[in-house]
Amino acid sequence: GSVEVVDVADAAAALDAIAPRAEPGDAVLIKASRAVGLERVAEALADEGAFA
Repeated sequence: GSVEVVDVADAAAALDAIAPRAEPGDAVLIKASRAVGLERVAEALADEGAFA
């Protein structure tokens, strides 16, 4: 497999960066302080429609 690191400014940019790259079965590490709100990205990726 390959590893790609993407640095983004906020949660919306994170989802925009991850969604087109990630495929079902991929592992995605989301790392940030709780203040950034990246739990919303994790929730969106867990949604079935995240990869549409």
